[in-house]
Amino acid sequence: MKKLVLSITAICAAVTLNAQNDTIREFFTGTPVSYGAQGGGYVAGNNSYGDIAKFQRFDAAHGISGNGMITGCLLWVAGKTDGGGSFNVVVRDYAGGTAGADLATATVNLAAVDTSAAGLMIAEAAVGYNVAVTFSSPVAVTSASDLLIGIVLPTTTGDTIGLVTNTDLDFADAATHTWEQWSNNSYNAIGDPANWDLAIALAVYPTVTWGSAGVTENTITAEVYPNPANDVLN
Repeated sequence: MKKLVLSITAICAAVTLNAQNDTIREFFTGTPVSYGAQGGGYVAGNNSYGDIAKFQRFDAAHGISGNGMITGCLLWVAGKTDGGGSFNVVVRDYAGGTAGADLATATVNLAAVDTSAAGLMIAEAAVGYNVAVTFSSPVAVTSASDLLIGIVLPTTTGDTIGLVTNTDLDFADAATHTWEQWSNNSYNAIGDPANWDLAIALAVYPTVTWGSAGVTENTITAEVYPNPANDVLN
């Protein structure tokens, strides 16, 4: 029996070692900026247009390279007004080019967001963040996944939040991969000339464990022989 337990432990360890933790941030290059300001309206946050949410799109073209599990997300918040409310970090299905259900969500209290220099943390490639969330239910992804990941804006009266973006022209695919949800619930690209017409990406960095999608306890098998056995069990 001891040999059987040791063999299964070795198999589990091998599966764990094959997984690789990473932060998707390959689209975020250039100089970090904040378009808009408190009171004036954020391009990447609350504004006078009543935007509901801001999203970065992740698919095979940007960020998703294979099987994995999205376990959380890092955000870089440029500024806020805290009236005691909160906002949600969400992973939303975008299969077929249509926004669907939330696959994961985490609530962040505005009071917990430190937008001062002291609150800035550094992620991979020297990009900054001051919000880190872990999803209670990680999202499995494959190379065919198409997701919107970002924030549902605070709705308490007086509360605002704005994300950092990179500089205009730093992200050529903003017309297809940087999105906002308007007050009428429609989804619109920030890079569309009819909207902001900015070629920017949002400071949204999902944390992913690559190589782990579909790996569960049920997929690990072992063969025991001979059966029955007197004193040796392989």
